[in-house]
Amino acid sequence: MLDGEAAASALAAALTDPSPLVRAVVAAGLGERQDPSSAPLLAARLTSDKDAFVRKAAAYALGGFSGAERTAALIGAIKDRDPEVRGAAAVSLGDHADPAAISPLTAALSDKNAFVRAQAARALSVNGRAAARTVPALIGLLTSDRDAEVKRQAAAALGQIGDRSALSALERASHDADTYLGQAARDSIRMIEGGKP
Repeated sequence: MLDGEAAASALAAALTDPSPLVRAVVAAGLGERQDPSSAPLLAARLTSDKDAFVRKAAAYALGGFSGAERTAALIGAIKDRDPEVRGAAAVSLGDHADPAAISPLTAALSDKNAFVRAQAARALSVNGRAAARTVPALIGLLTSDRDAEVKRQAAAALGQIGDRSALSALERASHDADTYLGQAARDSIRMIEGGKP
């Protein structure tokens, strides 16, 4: 069994395998290893692979890493033509607070795909007060999006960001027929008002 540098070298070489399935599995394996030297390889695969399944695997794999190259690749992927790749990028951008991701994530709140919108809202919540400028867009999602999960993630994000201007929209949402949305809104109201969720 390979380990250490030999394994890393073998995995890196397999990232260019002709089979998309092999490349995707290798990307996932590199993500699990969390070796910082893998981040540039995964970022390159995310930005250049022709197969959407591979790009999605690379985006998820980059979630556990940090750094400018990782963030730049994920920001680029949030505009990918494939909605699953965009969603994976939003998920991974939500793994760490990163001010550089706030503007692209805000743009993703308007994505046609509900999963992308929901994950962009969740990712913005990780940035807390630094994402305060996104509050109007999140309130818009909370009050008018057609997808229940998007509304729930928007409500939760508003609590994490902590801006009092969201209180009236959260108060209305706290009485929603969707009990999960109502609970998320009540939790966020308590967070904003200084209590515990």
